[in-house]
Amino acid sequence: MTGTILAPDTFTIERTYDASPERVFHAWTDAAARATWFIGPEGWKAKVRENDPRTGGHDVVSGIFPDGSEVKYDARHEEVVPNERMITSYHMYIDNVRISVSLSTVQFVPADSGTRLVLTEHLVCMNGFEDPDGRDRSHGIGLHLDRLATYLAA
Repeated sequence: MTGTILAPDTFTIERTYDASPERVFHAWTDAAARATWFIGPEGWKAKVRENDPRTGGHDVVSGIFPDGSEVKYDARHEEVVPNERMITSYHMYIDNVRISVSLSTVQFVPADSGTRLVLTEHLVCMNGFEDPDGRDRSHGIGLHLDRLATYLAA
């Protein structure tokens, strides 16, 4: 048997928002709200947005980068407990090549100043894509969470 040895990575990111768990959960799951912060980098153009934030629901977000490459997030929500947690499995694609499979948990924990969001991701990269220690993925998710903070502050 030949091939690349897979190197799964796990990381956790925490943020505290000055908003109730209900408000943060709404921003996380509402299609219109999510479209303002769950976006690509400068110059990225959304192509497809599907949003079904319920247990068994399916989300798809795809878009085009300025260099013409296409990225696609294809997710299935394994468990959704409103205002408390979401467990999501998802695949990422670049130009129709699957580059990773992840299991992500997002918890919306009441905190003194609002909500502590705890996101843990188990990431496996494949097909020649590498992300040592999940650095690129955690950086990208961190940018999303920063934009979520901006959305909640508005």
